[in-house]
Amino acid sequence: MNIAIHGRKFSKDSIPFIRELFDRLSEKNANLKVSGFFHHHLNKSIQDLPPYEVYRESADLQGVHYVISMGGDGTLLETVTHIGRLEIPILGINLGRLGFLATTPKDKIRFAIDSLYKDYFNLESRTLIRLISDQEIFSDLNFGLNEMAILKKDT
Repeated sequence: MNIAIHGRKFSKDSIPFIRELFDRLSEKNANLKVSGFFHHHLNKSIQDLPPYEVYRESADLQGVHYVISMGGDGTLLETVTHIGRLEIPILGINLGRLGFLATTPKDKIRFAIDSLYKDYFNLESRTLIRLISDQEIFSDLNFGLNEMAILKKDT
């Protein structure tokens, strides 16, 4: 199974959970891709992780079955921007206190990965809203998952 992982800067308290995720996926012989940003922070803090590739853009995620977001809701929203139009399912593992979107608790990583491999889960569909403008102000990030605000500039 091909799995991508994205995360942000993390605390030392999160290291055992991140290691558990990588170890469990390695036991399952997953082919791993890690975002360049998360790779940067992993290299500074955790040694001897199982091998993985680094992805830098959405095109690098072709053929990925699932993406795991390690962090909170903000990290999960950022993960959505990595996926773009590929519509790859995201598993949000919450490394913080509570999460509305990243609902899997960090102490349930083993159960979550086993469930993923057994197809024992429900997909929760989310609708993205897209803004089309006659000006190229959003590049390819002209969408939102949980909110979008339009503010008036000076006239």
